[in-house]
Amino acid sequence: MIRLIATLAFIFSCTAASAQADLGIAAMPGIWQAGYANPAVFQEHRFVMSLPGIHYDISGSGFAWGDLVVQGANGQKRLDPDRLIASLKDRNLLRQQSEMPVFGLGICGNSWFVSAGLQLRSSARLAFPRELAQLLWNGNAQFIGQTIPFGPEVNASVFNESFLGLAVRPSSKLSIGARIKLLNGVFNVSALNSRLILTTGKDAYELLLDADYQLNTTAGFTYSGLDSLALDDVRLGVAGLFGDNPGLAMDFGIQYQTGPLTIHASILDLGSINWKKDASNLSLNGTFEFKGMDLFQRLIEGSATGPVSILDSLDALYDVRQNQSPYRTTLPARLFLGAAYALNDFAQGTGTLLFEMDAGNIYSAFALGGRLRAGKWANIGLLYSIRHGRANHLGLNAVLNAGPIQIIAATDHIGAFLQPEKARQSNLRLGLNMTFGRIETE
Repeated sequence: MIRLIATLAFIFSCTAASAQADLGIAAMPGIWQAGYANPAVFQEHRFVMSLPGIHYDISGSGFAWGDLVVQGANGQKRLDPDRLIASLKDRNLLRQQSEMPVFGLGICGNSWFVSAGLQLRSSARLAFPRELAQLLWNGNAQFIGQTIPFGPEVNASVFNESFLGLAVRPSSKLSIGARIKLLNGVFNVSALNSRLILTTGKDAYELLLDADYQLNTTAGFTYSGLDSLALDDVRLGVAGLFGDNPGLAMDFGIQYQTGPLTIHASILDLGSINWKKDASNLSLNGTFEFKGMDLFQRLIEGSATGPVSILDSLDALYDVRQNQSPYRTTLPARLFLGAAYALNDFAQGTGTLLFEMDAGNIYSAFALGGRLRAGKWANIGLLYSIRHGRANHLGLNAVLNAGPIQIIAATDHIGAFLQPEKARQSNLRLGLNMTFGRIETE
């Protein structure tokens, strides 16, 4: 189980490094990237070509990465896991989403807009109780005479998305849009059940494990025992961009303008992926008893008998089963609601409400902002948001036009870059477009 948890942590860190939804992009009208938040958005140019870019969003509940590091008397920094554990909540959550657009193409008419594109996406969610971290670092001796849960919930995916979108204007005030997305899964690891409850007896460290845990994986994991659970090539290169795990998703959007007021709504990522190629299911079910040692501490520190021999004993005792059955995962769906009010030709106030639905949970965020337009050359916005239960996020976004070249940069939390060690959430979007044939507004 220790190696399993360590492997899951590695998967999460990998997807996070390759990079949830950003609030600022929904308030940036008329650009290609705004279409990711609402397929009903029309462009300000007749022809748009989107070049490679990146978007990532990483968040943690209740703790920051700096909680793991302290500065000693000699001025040198060192890791302090006990300090991190003290900052944890009863239930902790790490979430990550990223998009790496590869190519996009859009053609805009007077009453229609057609778009198509390709991007590589990843999504990861890891939820765990505080007791899991305490077990991993300090062993189970601290829980003598107690029963604790420690099973982690995990769902991490990397997939390729090809999309085709259409937006139409039935009238001068209303636009509606839809986007169909063909998905190809590259990699997934997800827990179907996550019940792991450990009881440590008062005598001789006897352990009772109540388990109902199933971990589904695709290519990337091999298993022939607890001492040989390994992470293989996850195929994140070009060769793995197109997989044999098909999926389908849809986006829908609407936008209505009356005078200086524009309101918009969209629902995104209504779909799923069927994982077939190299699918594997590891399961641990039942009640198991083990006696005679502080098991978790010896797994971490090693012992005279060695951690491998302990894992051999666990493997024989716990009967981890494996089969190869296909399975399905759903995408975290997002709902955007927003409004914008034009104060004049150059200034605009905006408001955005975001709901994210993931694994039966609903996460919300709210933002108020303002935008200033400097002619045709620049559009700059400021954003204040309440997100992840914290009302201290100040964001900045900008669109710069230099001839046909359009540069987009946006973040919902500037503080994450100024003080990264204190950040509990960070996101960034960078984009580059080629635009031709500006549409003049009346």
